[in-house]
Amino acid sequence: MKNLHEHLELSTEVKDIYTFEQRVIEKLLLNQPNLMDFSCDPEFFDVAIISHFARNHLKTSPIKTINHIPDSVNEYRVLLNELTQSCENEMVFMRALRQFRNMMLVLIAKHQIKVTKDNPKNYQCHINEYESNTKEILLMLSNLAEALILHSANWAYSTISNEIGKPTNQSGQIQPFIILAMGKLGGRELNFSSDIDLIFTYPESGETVHESNKELAKRRSTKDNNQFFQKVAQKVIRLLDTVTEDGFVYRVDMRLRPLGDSGPLVISFSALEDYYQEQGRDWERYAMVKARVLGELPVIYQQKLESVLRPFTYRRYIDFSVIDSLRQMKALIDREVRRRENFFDIKLSAGGIREVEFIIQVFQLIHGGRHPNLRSVSILNAISTINTLELLPNDILEQIESHYLYYRRIENIIQSLNDEQTQQLPENSNDQFRLMHLMGFNDWSVFLTDLQSKMHFIREIFDALIGDENNEPQKQISHGINQDTLQFESNEIAKGVLSYESCSDIWIYILQGDSIEAIKEKIVAFALSELSEHYEFDLIETLHAFYQEISNRTIGPKGRDVLNRLIPLILYSVLPQDKATEVLKRILHVLKQIVTRTTYLQLLLENGEALHNLINLCKSSTLITKRLARYPHLLGELLDAKTLYHPLELNDYGSEIRQYLLRTNTEDEEERLNALCQFKQIQQLRIAAADISGHLPTMKVSDHLTKLAEVIVESVVEQAWKSMVFKHGLPSYLNDAEMIESQVQGFYIIAYGKLAGWELGYRSDLDLVFLTDKVLPGQTQGKRSIDNQLFYQRLAQRVLHLLSARTNIGLLYEVDTRLRPQGESGLLVNDFDSFKRYLNEDAWTYELQALVRSRVVYSPTVKHNTFMTIRHDILSKNRDESELRQEIVNMREKMLNNIKNSSDPNGFDIKYDRGGITDIEFIAQYLVLKYATNHELLTVWPDNIRIFESLKLSGLLTQEQEKLLCDIYIDMRNQIHHLSLQDRAAIVDDALFREQRLAVIDFWDDWLAS
Repeated sequence: MKNLHEHLELSTEVKDIYTFEQRVIEKLLLNQPNLMDFSCDPEFFDVAIISHFARNHLKTSPIKTINHIPDSVNEYRVLLNELTQSCENEMVFMRALRQFRNMMLVLIAKHQIKVTKDNPKNYQCHINEYESNTKEILLMLSNLAEALILHSANWAYSTISNEIGKPTNQSGQIQPFIILAMGKLGGRELNFSSDIDLIFTYPESGETVHESNKELAKRRSTKDNNQFFQKVAQKVIRLLDTVTEDGFVYRVDMRLRPLGDSGPLVISFSALEDYYQEQGRDWERYAMVKARVLGELPVIYQQKLESVLRPFTYRRYIDFSVIDSLRQMKALIDREVRRRENFFDIKLSAGGIREVEFIIQVFQLIHGGRHPNLRSVSILNAISTINTLELLPNDILEQIESHYLYYRRIENIIQSLNDEQTQQLPENSNDQFRLMHLMGFNDWSVFLTDLQSKMHFIREIFDALIGDENNEPQKQISHGINQDTLQFESNEIAKGVLSYESCSDIWIYILQGDSIEAIKEKIVAFALSELSEHYEFDLIETLHAFYQEISNRTIGPKGRDVLNRLIPLILYSVLPQDKATEVLKRILHVLKQIVTRTTYLQLLLENGEALHNLINLCKSSTLITKRLARYPHLLGELLDAKTLYHPLELNDYGSEIRQYLLRTNTEDEEERLNALCQFKQIQQLRIAAADISGHLPTMKVSDHLTKLAEVIVESVVEQAWKSMVFKHGLPSYLNDAEMIESQVQGFYIIAYGKLAGWELGYRSDLDLVFLTDKVLPGQTQGKRSIDNQLFYQRLAQRVLHLLSARTNIGLLYEVDTRLRPQGESGLLVNDFDSFKRYLNEDAWTYELQALVRSRVVYSPTVKHNTFMTIRHDILSKNRDESELRQEIVNMREKMLNNIKNSSDPNGFDIKYDRGGITDIEFIAQYLVLKYATNHELLTVWPDNIRIFESLKLSGLLTQEQEKLLCDIYIDMRNQIHHLSLQDRAAIVDDALFREQRLAVIDFWDDWLAS
């Protein structure tokens, strides 16, 4: 087998270096018989040539039996147990740890150079092999560190327990010593010679107890748990950090703990929670992204710790407040690098490792609250999730990952030379040669050029996403969107109106407390009179009133700084809009609701795309404006035009809601209900955005709103069923051996009205009726059993509660169940037989009219023929035409009388006035009830458009009649729809639709006049 240098095309100078190093190693082997066991493996020559640390360790290493790298932390711990089980004191134990650590690092260094030996050509030619090797090395180093730390912690815990007893809580449960790994170790991406950043904690306060020796317990006083864990923490640090003749295990850095160097070494969960809630700083939040518990922890403690750390680290909604803080942190690092003249620091220099970490953390911290998969401690896993979520283009992410692994290999090679914690490129030529060859290069200048190219690319991405302290906010690019779509060009929007600087001046005048008149004088004095020409200062008065309203609100210094930069940008962007003052009022209405929530202000400031979309939506719709103000979490949807203006395909709503609910705790009903509300609000916003932008016609908008309601109803039923079965068990006649308990059985929901007719609007209620298969007598099978009939009644009540419950982020739908048999006085749930009997024997004509527009929207099985058969049979009954006509006319007259006093005498109520939507619907219902007995096609569809088509196909309407009725109906629905987007009632000028109204009245007279 050839040695490493024989694989490489080396210059004469380099060959001389390797030949000299080889002679040194050969001489070493002759003088050290203990090392002859390794002589059969030529790769030890290579690692000794490359690494001074490896060579020095091989001179003295007594560990000859370990010649492989364990695959897991547990395998490392098995070896450590075998090695240390006979250690009689702490010094012997410490020596064993250090010798084991050094031998493992030699083996890992050997594995690191193997890829160069196997693939001696350029790095880029074998990039997959090199990158795979780097990932393996990072994991090996992390596993080794975790095993050594846990082994040391176990020794310390056991030693202190023997001295003062074991720590317990008030219930007598033994309390564990918990270690949080931070930084690279937390991310399982540790480098070769690294500090380890740790935080020590424990669950509960209490006292120590002596379990095994009661006599000893009597003689020794108990200790507070905190004292116990302080001793354990101190011992762990001493075991790992103390430098002996064998070196050290790891340099331990505890500065990331609460209060840093001035804080206690270890604190309880409750103290940890108090600190992060009350005093946690931004940089501590970023550090927590990589926090990971070492070893295995009981589930109850794991969940408790997560409940403490997760809310601090990841905000509930999209969070842009992180960007400015990361920018400031990077500026401090840059200044320190310049001060030290570390211009070739692979970690801290521009475009280096730290900037890659910041780029990825931006997406984790901004979006991690909503996307749990982004909460990965591993940068590489986070990159994969960012790609899946399409927050950055795939080609950019591939390069970021590749460059990051390239940097990490350089870092590990540098550190393996002398076991030094350094990220600076070597200055002496020998180490430069070692580094470049292990990176697959033969020329140092070529290597540097390649490295600088990669760092320049990373720096460009970093500047675009985060920037530096001097970046103007309007020049920041968007986060998490495709930059090719709807790029925000504020200079074009505001061209010819006012500069950004002038807008800033106006806001400064307002902040100074100037009166409206004083501001007007300054505007004229500073040649800003074009503002008055365009807007006669209405806009300034609006802005002034906004400031007066928020001036006494509790806004922190950071929030005010963000707001003071955001307002001029909004003014600058709004000025060119039509009806600029009205648009500004709408946007300021949103700002009033978020002015104390810096994260949302930061989102708009840092993301031109989001601000651009906010202006467009507020300009186009009062309804959207109010919803954005009421539910600020929706502002996060403004980031991505691909999803904002392009809602899901109809068939995708079901899978999307299931995926969305995966992020919730299935046992937490409130959390799932909030998630459903959030899902509905997000999807309705996307539908509305597509609506106002022209991507969806009105008929398609209703299709989407209807499908959205259907999948929400389905999710609610399934949630209610699980809750009922968990509480009461299955009804006795359901054979649970043949079914899954979570699978709904025998329960159906019938939609009436707009939901049935695929005509749902943004503010529509749901008209629902609950039906069941025949319910057999008996009790449910759970511990808290109830009557089978009562089970389904309570199931329906639970569904109603979940659909209409008001949560802190709204409700799903208002629900009306009055169309059930006997109305409000009837049972909430009926079986199909009683439902059919009621319709046959007792139903009023208006209930038969309602049946025309009805369909199944929830069924536990694909087939739901029972209801369709009942509906067909009822609608197809032969009826007295005169009686039918008179009852429908009477019902219509009653409706008109009810609205007479409230109607606008100068306006036309599109829904309820004569010649409007209701007349058209009554005409359709009358014709179905009259003719269905001879025309089965009339009972197929529940929506008016297809009913009119069916009437045409049945020869009951001419093509001209059908087209005219459909056109009028669609035009009126469109108008109602657009009024709804402006949050206005369906009333228009009396002159509008005059001809269409007369046509509808003519149809009414033809068919329904006495």
